[in-house]
Amino acid sequence: MLKFNIDFNAPKTSLPHYWEKCVGSCHAYMALRQDYREQLSKVHRDAGFQYVRFHGLLDDDMSIIYRTNDGSLN
Repeated sequence: MLKFNIDFNAPKTSLPHYWEKCVGSCHAYMALRQDYREQLSKVHRDAGFQYVRFHGLLDDDMSIIYRTNDGSLN
């Protein structure tokens, strides 16, 4: 069972609206394409976002880690 303690007398802080500065994308692999980066750069200039959210950062096609011919991880 979860138990929460809330101090209603604690100083108030604002909730950062990070989602207002973010755009969604597709797979991380798309960011490896030159045409995608050019389009993203144009949208960044026009819309002024600060963050890009995507999925698949650790997918195999990103080659974060892979096996070499001798079977070792690289």
